[in-house]
Amino acid sequence: MVRTAEAVSVEWSEIDFEQAIWRIPAEKMKGRKNEKRQHDVPLSPGYGDTVTNEGN
Repeated sequence: MVRTAEAVSVEWSEIDFEQAIWRIPAEKMKGRKNEKRQHDVPLSPGYGDTVTNEGN
């Protein structure tokens, strides 16, 4: 699960299509400044039906 703000601000460069992972950079995550860390979101097997690699 991700917050709506993170979902609407996704960038193509954050999606690893080969490994089916969305890597949200620490600076986009909510929390204390010195405790933020990257968040890896596994994409479902059917993600390719919804998301296409149009950004590359």
